[in-house]
Amino acid sequence: MIKIISNFQIKKVKEKYNISGDYILFLSTLKPSKNIEGLLEAFKILGISPPAGGLELVIAGKKGWMYEAIFEKVKKLNLEQKVIFTDFVAEDEVPGLMAGAKVFVMPSFWEGFGIPILEAMATGVPTVVSNVGSLPEVVGEAGIVVDPYSPEDIARGIKEALDKKDLLVKKGLEQVKKFSWVKCARNTLEVLEKYDRFS
Repeated sequence: MIKIISNFQIKKVKEKYNISGDYILFLSTLKPSKNIEGLLEAFKILGISPPAGGLELVIAGKKGWMYEAIFEKVKKLNLEQKVIFTDFVAEDEVPGLMAGAKVFVMPSFWEGFGIPILEAMATGVPTVVSNVGSLPEVVGEAGIVVDPYSPEDIARGIKEALDKKDLLVKKGLEQVKKFSWVKCARNTLEVLEKYDRFS
């Protein structure tokens, strides 16, 4: 599951989406449950101070319902020069976009399993996730867990991920080994067989 992404792949995707420097990445559909507005507030809190100074925020993904408020929030916070919207990203471009990020953030109010979190860890990128659903279990001790209802805590999590990047990358690469489609299929089969015995 660990993915080795070349600098060429990263450069190519950055050029396509006009990403000039280092960046924090969000990747999912733009809709209220993803808490992108909270992420924008957290990014504003981080400001220009180290270690976040100079970073851009890349918001990647197609527009969902009620996405207009996200664009309005960018204007309200005067972040137009610091936030990049890519819209839909093709599947073959995702690894390069992931690998180029300094931190991957998923601050959702609600989330299922969170496949993008595994993808980020597999490409050697530290992750920040909200304390909902299965996300804390997916990252284990390899990611930073935050309160999605607190932009201050999201900002704290991003700063901590930047400060502890090397350690989190190492832990993330180990954590991702615990997940595989083979293991998933095996566990699913065990559940089905157990259910079949009682039916």
